Amino acid sequence: MSGIIFIIFTLSAALIIGMLYNFLALQRFLVYPSRKILKERVKVLGGGGVLFFVIGMFLKSLQ
Repeated sequence: MSGIIFIIFTLSAALIIGMLYNFLALQRFLVYPSRKILKERVKVLGGGGVLFFVIGMFLKSLQ
């Protein structure tokens, strides 16, 4: 069970790092892909990261 929890937390961290990378790309002057796509990626990656973090915390509390 602890291996699954570790994988969930690792996935959560990877998604949050991806969100931060896209957020920083959004701050640049000339960006490709467009700002609309980057905003969408930030929302999806951030939401997924938070969701997996909450699931990991829930599973950790059950252990």
